[in-house]
Amino acid sequence: MRYILLLLFSLGIGQASVAQALKLTKGVVNENISINDSIKETFALYVPKDFDPNTNYKTLFLLDPDGNGARASKLFISDMAGDDFIIASNEWKLGEDLELNVANAAAMVQRVASNIRMNSSHIYAAGLKQGATTASALSYVLSGFAGILAIDDIFYRNELRKGPEQPIFMGLVGDASANYYKMYGIFDALKAKNKANSLFEYEGEGEWPQSSYLSAMFGTLYFRAAERAGEELNDTLVRRHFVRDSITAEMLARKQEFLVAYDFIDALKDKYRGKIKLKPLRQQIRKVRGERGYAAARRRENRNSEDELFLKEDLNYFLEQDIATASFENLGYWDERIQELDTAAGNTAKPYEQKVARRMLGLLDSSLEAYDAAFASGAFNLEQVIFYNVLKTVIDRKDYEAYKKVISLTAKDNDDKTAYFYLDKMLKNGYKDYEALYEIPDTEVLHISEEFNKIVEEYFGKSKF
Repeated sequence: MRYILLLLFSLGIGQASVAQALKLTKGVVNENISINDSIKETFALYVPKDFDPNTNYKTLFLLDPDGNGARASKLFISDMAGDDFIIASNEWKLGEDLELNVANAAAMVQRVASNIRMNSSHIYAAGLKQGATTASALSYVLSGFAGILAIDDIFYRNELRKGPEQPIFMGLVGDASANYYKMYGIFDALKAKNKANSLFEYEGEGEWPQSSYLSAMFGTLYFRAAERAGEELNDTLVRRHFVRDSITAEMLARKQEFLVAYDFIDALKDKYRGKIKLKPLRQQIRKVRGERGYAAARRRENRNSEDELFLKEDLNYFLEQDIATASFENLGYWDERIQELDTAAGNTAKPYEQKVARRMLGLLDSSLEAYDAAFASGAFNLEQVIFYNVLKTVIDRKDYEAYKKVISLTAKDNDDKTAYFYLDKMLKNGYKDYEALYEIPDTEVLHISEEFNKIVEEYFGKSKF
């Protein structure tokens, strides 16, 4: 993120005393606001009905992966009424280039900071998927964030800011999300650094949670940041949040999301301890535990969690061992296992097995990401590198870069038969870039061979030689 350093500034410095260049309509989401003259992207900005340009406002910078800033803002607005927040949200689609995403987001922050007074103790960033990685990465290059709400993904390096400059991290992950284990692994590390950092589950595959739950969890983050800053929240604000949170708890129970409801109410006890009497929350917990569906869900979770743990340990163990020993003879095991997980992940008739399968497929993906970094260091021999990339094609049949790596390495090793086999397999699995086929490293001799061009012509109807 080197060029992002050009955008570094403290969020508490250089803020405008008046809303200079922005013409804002109060109480609505103002759309299509230009970031600056050199960046074409735009953002949306919500200001409350009683907005006063001479007041310092609590601020939420919101990152939506699809760039639908207005829609994302509205998930928060209704349940944050009266909390004096402004919300800035992106209107550009976030891509795979994290550095570019963060640079644009930092410029959006700078635009808001130069036009609106912000409460330096309450500046937050939140996002979903790529928006979550962008929001969390933003906290590494800009100081002054009180909290980060990361949903279904997070950017993490073991280089957090020290002391009060370190934001509080809260994560939300769907119980059927492919990033389930990735999020738990990262939050274990974050929790070790600060016990206020915490992760919560909701029912889903990794989309935006329902609005009331989302706002309630952000409210918890806000309360924690206020407590850390030594602020005493007024009774009216506390009671308003308590009423909203109680309604959210009841809604979760009515939807029979009993385990989520239980964990949500249990977290509310910490949120309101010392601020309000906890008897109503204890009554709500007893009510949820008394539901027949709760007992069944808890028994099912306890019964199946051990099986899931064994499966997780098996996958991690065999992955590590097979990569270390380049066990080509075990590729059949992986092919069979991936087919089983893919089938289970699509089977809506067995929802629990479906969730576990999605978690396991995600676990394998995140494990491979970690191995990618290790292999990039050059610490493995040729046989291990070939095996690893073949394994990647088994786990993800559309990992075209892995196919190309196998083709390149086997061609360089004069194993033309294997190179042709994986060329055919890559094309069979949907690869479409004709020109790039002739640019795969170390395949110059193969390009002019009859077999290579025969395979290419079979799928493209033409070949170069």
